[in-house]
Amino acid sequence: MNQAADYLLERGLVGLSLRELATAVNVSPRMLVHHFGSRGELILLALREARARQREAFEEHLAPQTERRYADVLADTWHWFGSDEARPYLRLFGQLHALAAVPGSPHAEFLRESVLDWLPIVKDGFVADGLDQATALEMATLTLAVVRGLLQDGNAIGDQQRTSTAFRRYVSLLRLTERNKSDDGPQSALRHSPR
Repeated sequence: MNQAADYLLERGLVGLSLRELATAVNVSPRMLVHHFGSRGELILLALREARARQREAFEEHLAPQTERRYADVLADTWHWFGSDEARPYLRLFGQLHALAAVPGSPHAEFLRESVLDWLPIVKDGFVADGLDQATALEMATLTLAVVRGLLQDGNAIGDQQRTSTAFRRYVSLLRLTERNKSDDGPQSALRHSPR
């Protein structure tokens, strides 16, 4: 399964054939079907393995860090997203996100998981900065939307400089909010947002 996950991370999901996957894991297509029942089942299991690796790597970068503001953690994480280590995950799961939206997709549950996996981690980062649970959840939701949108935009047209500049602006707004929060009390800077 590790070899299949490695291959998906290297090559991506679009247009993947059973023959290619069999070659990558050094077995015949017939043996793959015998062991896994179908190409689809093998891909689901390989995606599960790749997803577990992604969660481990991304959680390490997104988790709150002692003595650091969460805006700084997010800035470092965005920089890491451009690394050779992170790029295969972003490509594979970007493709999966698109495929999961197709009616009848075997990957439909991924859309829900792709939100629920990251929301608590990012929320914990904002809670560590002193926000209450409800406000931290709102900020985590906004942050994930900003990150996903900018990643999709950058991947679509290849303009990483523009999307990175936009993310730096978002982080500067988070830092400004933090300064206002410390001047006026723990929730005041965020409490006045329109509802």
